[in-house]
Amino acid sequence: MSGDYIILKVIRIIEQWTGDKYPLFEICEWKGKDIPSKKQIDELEFKKWTWDNGKQELKALAIFPDGKRDNPIKRLKVVAEGVRTVLDMES
Repeated sequence: MSGDYIILKVIRIIEQWTGDKYPLFEICEWKGKDIPSKKQIDELEFKKWTWDNGKQELKALAIFPDGKRDNPIKRLKVVAEGVRTVLDMES
C-alpha cells in the first residue's frame, strides 16, 4: 500500500432489491498523502479514461463489499460534504 489517498465524490446511493445500499462515486483527478480542503476538493477535475483508440469517457465507481464480512466503510472517510460533482446520476 502506498499510503496515498484518492478523492471520490458520491453521486448517488444504489439500492438493490435486497435492501442493501452502496455508494456510486465519481473519481477525481487527485492522489496524495495530505487530504485537500473542501474548496480544493470542490474544484477537482473528474478523472477521464482514455481508450487505446484515443476516445475519452467519464466513468463512475461503485463500491460493494467482498463477501459478508467485508465492510468497505472501513476504508472510506467523509472529508467534505456538498461538493460539486460532474456526473448527474439522478436522471
